[in-house]
Amino acid sequence: MTNIKFCMQCGGPLQLRIPAGDTRERLCCLACGYIHYKSPAVLVSCMVSWQGKALWMRRAHAPRAGLWGMPMGFLEEGETPRVGAARELREETHVDIDPNKLSLYIVGALTPMNEIHLVFRGEMTSPDFGVGEEALEVALMAEHEVVWGEFAYPEVEEQTRRYYQELRTGKFGIYLGEVTRAGTQVLPGILD
Repeated sequence: MTNIKFCMQCGGPLQLRIPAGDTRERLCCLACGYIHYKSPAVLVSCMVSWQGKALWMRRAHAPRAGLWGMPMGFLEEGETPRVGAARELREETHVDIDPNKLSLYIVGALTPMNEIHLVFRGEMTSPDFGVGEEALEVALMAEHEVVWGEFAYPEVEEQTRRYYQELRTGKFGIYLGEVTRAGTQVLPGILD
């Protein structure tokens, strides 16, 4: 947080201190009193499927280039979460999906990275996909085809297995996940 040196309001110097009425250190402007609050970034992604197979992409860029993951990226200013997730899906896999047909699947707190991750799920309208600029490869995979040791983020393995199980049954939950420095925890479904 201390890599920001100057106030975005007046350009004055910032100093780390606890503002009046607060309990945490914040970057405060010594000139105008502006307080710089650092909020978590919102990461959005889509888990989409076609006839029991989930769509995966092999990442082309860091972090974790060459490993498999779901299409994801940061929410842009002025986007709703579902619109952002559909945009990321389109950019990375060339799959178009109606954002209104996406259902919330996981809300994750990634505290070490200061991010909130919203995962949506949906059904592709056709098996058509392509390789976007951020992907080396894109594939529809049944559960037995997944390369389990090559996930960009191994923390998702348990939930991915659950997703395939739910694809088979057609009954999906909504989950709350937490990644902390101590490990990963996925809490029971809100709507099982």
